[in-house]
Amino acid sequence: MKMPICDTCLRSNTLCKVCKEKLKKEEITNLDIELARTLYNINRNYNLGDITFKKSVESGGLIVMIVGKGDVGSVIGKGGKIIRILRRKFNKRIRVIGDTDDLKNLVDELIYPARISGIDIVYPVSGEIINRIRIDKISKDKMPAEISIVENVIRKITKKNIKTVFE
Repeated sequence: MKMPICDTCLRSNTLCKVCKEKLKKEEITNLDIELARTLYNINRNYNLGDITFKKSVESGGLIVMIVGKGDVGSVIGKGGKIIRILRRKFNKRIRVIGDTDDLKNLVDELIYPARISGIDIVYPVSGEIINRIRIDKISKDKMPAEISIVENVIRKITKKNIKTVFE
């Protein structure tokens, strides 16, 4: 398992100097640490395999876990067993998505089963660049969370200015 904190910190309730420095520099969050330790403990009983947990983002009662590209199924677990354990422990909705640099793939995974129509880059007079995400109007009721929460999560992950519209 590859986690954002070292093996020593996974097993103990304290952080080593290196992991404390990551936390201080905001490379990792307390939620990342708690999720990593939880996955480590779950692995003892359910053998998740060689998964990679990159980071997590939380907004409005939704936790988004970013894992290695091929690790989504392992983290969800057979029949959703692992994800149910995580939901009970954190008492929040949890989405697991694969790590990607492509904004369209990220949004596709995040809003599934809703459908994305496209992404445009808008250059307003103010000079800031806005990534406008167009979502199929019919999919509005299929969104896994409110659009403001989804926008906030995308901003935190990508560090880009996001605006969503339904068409």
